[in-house]
Amino acid sequence: MVPLPSHEKVLTAAPKAQPAPTKWVLQSTLPDASRQRLDLPQSDDNQAILGFAATVLSLVFVSNMSVSVDQLVLYVRKLGPPQCIAPADPSDASDAQLDSAAREAIAYLTRHGYLDKVKLGASAGDHGTSETQATQQPIDSGDHSDGMVYTWGPKAKVEFQPLDMARFIAAATGQECTDDFLRTIGRAYGSNITASQ
Repeated sequence: MVPLPSHEKVLTAAPKAQPAPTKWVLQSTLPDASRQRLDLPQSDDNQAILGFAATVLSLVFVSNMSVSVDQLVLYVRKLGPPQCIAPADPSDASDAQLDSAAREAIAYLTRHGYLDKVKLGASAGDHGTSETQATQQPIDSGDHSDGMVYTWGPKAKVEFQPLDMARFIAAATGQECTDDFLRTIGRAYGSNITASQ
């Protein structure tokens, strides 16, 4: 078990609040070869949620770990969230219903620690060196104002390592996870990814 990373916050003059209790999550320590042979039973809903979360996180990953609210809503609308998260039939739903379903799915991922909604700032995240990344200051997921972006949440940072995400993207796009592919993905991610990570 490993502790979930806490939300990073900008230093302010406000009085300090009581620290939140530490949350823990199970993290596999098995080597890749052993993990790939495991076939643990999962419900269809659980598989749909994990696949959806991994896909959304991969889109944030290749966007230098920062996606605007409107862009993420557009991505999720195109993906179509799983029915178990946000039921909406794309064939007969209105634009407003599709938009609402996308926002509901994003809120679900935020509540479960896969995404963080943060104020756009000038400080780098905890993986790369871009000066345009978001300052890690969590915001209520109901706020859709300008100047807000989504980045990986604490649960995503524990469950999805950069190399694993690069492998997922390679598999999803039908490519081999070569050194050249890792360099390309690393540029989109904002930091080098190596096969030894």
